[in-house]
Amino acid sequence: MTNDEFQNLVLQHFQKVYEKLDSVENRLTSVENRQTKLETKIETDIAEKIQVLFEANQIQEERHNIVMERLRSIDERLDGIEIDTGYLVSKVARLEKMAK
Repeated sequence: MTNDEFQNLVLQHFQKVYEKLDSVENRLTSVENRQTKLETKIETDIAEKIQVLFEANQIQEERHNIVMERLRSIDERLDGIEIDTGYLVSKVARLEKMAK
């Protein structure tokens, strides 16, 4: 094999290596682009879902506060009814004693 033939052979191999390297670079660029799109979509979707969860949590907390306020009101009314019932029971007992 002559020197020129050897050089041509080496150049052909280099050419193939460069072609494969270009192909790999193109694939890598494509993968990077898809990854960027995917990251953007995930960030957007996750941000929206977190916002929805936050808003749902606020609504749930407001409902909880309303229910707790109603329970406190009912407890206060029950305390009043208990006091009134105790008074009426003692009054009836006194009236029964007086009637005997």
